[in-house]
Amino acid sequence: MKKIYLILFFIFLIFVITIKVNASTTDYINILDSTNATLEIPTESMTCEEILGQNLKNVLHLFINAIRIGSAIVAVLLCMTALIPPIMSDDAKALKKATNKCIKILIMLALIQLLPVLVRVVGLIAGFDLSCL
Repeated sequence: MKKIYLILFFIFLIFVITIKVNASTTDYINILDSTNATLEIPTESMTCEEILGQNLKNVLHLFINAIRIGSAIVAVLLCMTALIPPIMSDDAKALKKATNKCIKILIMLALIQLLPVLVRVVGLIAGFDLSCL
């Protein structure tokens, strides 16, 4: 089973490495650039770019998208590995357990996918502009 996970990990890694990205939307990001670094305390009138800076905003956006895509792929793979053995063996009890496991995985996936939206809503309630998430 560990070999299967290792093979799936390498396939996922190769997939991530070979993804073509539109270079116009993801410019070179220099995290160490301190031109946008400020020590201001965020207020309600500040925008997300003013709080985080353009570079950190781009890195955060890229990170959130990677987490969303990666979590969806991992959820599908986990559900497949949980469901295939009971389906092949025609074991109803094991299929019920695997189905419950897949439902839990899908609930976690939904929470991961909706986390940026929930953070934005909480930010709007508090009066902060978190539109960069």
